[in-house]
Amino acid sequence: MNFYARVLGEFSLIGVAIFIFFLKNIISKLRAASFTDGAVKRYLYLWLFITLATLLQFDSLAYVNFWLLVAFLLSLTSKERPSEVREAA
Repeated sequence: MNFYARVLGEFSLIGVAIFIFFLKNIISKLRAASFTDGAVKRYLYLWLFITLATLLQFDSLAYVNFWLLVAFLLSLTSKERPSEVREAA
């Protein structure tokens, strides 16, 4: 059993819709992020792809690699919308 089938089975279509919205938010944060080195963004896309692919075999919500990536990506800021920390500095 994989993670996606487990989300569908345990959380129904509403849970799947929330998970898709969550992924869409993560990808939009990654697109809006600006880095001085373009290779960093490609590496993060690769890490996201590998993490989503490994969720096909790992069927638990306690997959640390996925949540570490999510925390990192959601903390990114863009030039268009700087964070409150940058404004305070």
